[in-house]
Amino acid sequence: MWDIFIVLTKVGFYAASMAVIGAIFSSALFARSSESLVKQVCTYGLKSCGLAAFFCVSSFLIQVGSASQSGLSGLFDKVILPILWNSSVGDSLETRLIGLLFTGFGLVLLLFRARAAIYLAWIMLVIGTVLISLSFFLSGHTQSLGWLAQAAIAIHFLAVACWIGSLLPLYWSTKRLSTHDFAPLLTRFGHLALVFVIALIVAGGYLIFALLGSPLNLFKSTYGGGLILKFSLVLILLLLAARNRYSLVPQIVQASDKSDEENAAIGEFRVTVVFEMAFAFFILLVTALITSLTGPYA
Repeated sequence: MWDIFIVLTKVGFYAASMAVIGAIFSSALFARSSESLVKQVCTYGLKSCGLAAFFCVSSFLIQVGSASQSGLSGLFDKVILPILWNSSVGDSLETRLIGLLFTGFGLVLLLFRARAAIYLAWIMLVIGTVLISLSFFLSGHTQSLGWLAQAAIAIHFLAVACWIGSLLPLYWSTKRLSTHDFAPLLTRFGHLALVFVIALIVAGGYLIFALLGSPLNLFKSTYGGGLILKFSLVLILLLLAARNRYSLVPQIVQASDKSDEENAAIGEFRVTVVFEMAFAFFILLVTALITSLTGPYA
């Protein structure tokens, strides 16, 4: 039972924290396009901050309960709680909460468009983003690895978060902006997403090497089997993203003066984005399962 809650809270934190990073990235991407859209994205980011804080605190308490094995009262076990708080698990929780606090204040400043504090807002958002990214190697399988592997997991998370977390705001842009306004945004996002994908593949590939030693070990453990399933889902996600970038976005740009073709391409683009978000959720679920219930050496 505890394992189920650990996986669910981990998925919740993954999704919410990626939404936070995606909101920050989207705010920068949409900055000159629409003030109302930026406000919607900032609100999305703030709500995601709250959810991320809830899930990371819940995850910590559930780990306390799992260790104490004494029912619901074990969530606040007076012996286990301080032990975990003073461990790497507590360090990770503290870093995440501080990072979310910084991003939350930064998003509030952006939401109210406080011009005098705009630079302060972005400084806070950058600090918050860095702290959230760094928190991922403070506990877990990569904790015992060198600094290069730890940097790789932070880059891996940041690349995925900027890409996946921006999908919903990108979907909104196709509904709130005219084709003349959002077509260049889609093109710009496509160029940046290519950078994210390259960073994701390079960092992820290095992590596999660092954790497993050899690609052949993928076929020798439950952890490796889980990674193969994750790679399969990622491949589908990449194919969907490639269809958007190389087929649908050019159609939208070229059909800007032909309403029927334009509407058809935009409709297909929205459907593809929905599928991307669905596959991203399953990838997060698989990631939570293999990192919670197994390990690279099992």
